[in-house]
Amino acid sequence: MFLPRLEQNFLTVLYSLTTFVSISGNILSIIVFAKGKKCKTDIKPYLLNLAVADLIMGIFWYPFIFILIFKNELASHPVFCTLVSYLQSFSVNMSSFMNVAIGVDRLIAVLFPLKYRITTSRSRPTIALIWLLSAATSSVPLFFIRIEKVNQGGKNHVICISDWENSSHYFIYVWVMSICTSFLPFTMLTVTYAILANFLWKRITPGNENQIRDQLATRAKIKVVKMLFVIVVLFGLCWMPITIAQLILIHKG
Repeated sequence: MFLPRLEQNFLTVLYSLTTFVSISGNILSIIVFAKGKKCKTDIKPYLLNLAVADLIMGIFWYPFIFILIFKNELASHPVFCTLVSYLQSFSVNMSSFMNVAIGVDRLIAVLFPLKYRITTSRSRPTIALIWLLSAATSSVPLFFIRIEKVNQGGKNHVICISDWENSSHYFIYVWVMSICTSFLPFTMLTVTYAILANFLWKRITPGNENQIRDQLATRAKIKVVKMLFVIVVLFGLCWMPITIAQLILIHKG
């Protein structure tokens, strides 16, 4: 893929910064969640695994997309091609599922605080299930990934492609994964955080009426509602455009 010099320089800086921030930021997050004594939040196990998923994405997604754009090649060795493709899909699926788990966990913690204290240890089976589900859903394309040599502009390029013999099967797989990793998680996060925001907003502070205390409580509620809204919007902005673009491409053949 030929790009003008200015665009190459811009993308080089952009992808370099993105890769550096992604890898270093998630490594620091893992250290804090794993070793930090002051980090005692109930969702620490979820955040730790989310950071691991995002770290895998930072290592096996951005650098190789960068190589693909500039050299029109991706993982020329068959084993490496399979590994990179698998880990890219795995990290995306795990990150999406983990975000949903965090949303559901927070909703249960707020609606059923006493029961939640008894069942906090259930986060481990949930996380294990997410790992297994992510691994299983990412393994399907492994049977169709292969190396192919193509000639473009008089130069030979080695590309890593997903070669499905039956295009309808690929069409179904993409739609199922789009629903499971984008549309359904986005809907679940929207519903869970909407219920959570509504519950927190309507909750009345116990005790006699106190204007200063009630004003502080209202401000705190507004901050929480804004935060929940931002989480849902950012999830949609990060996931939906890519998913919709992929669906448009397969519909166009």
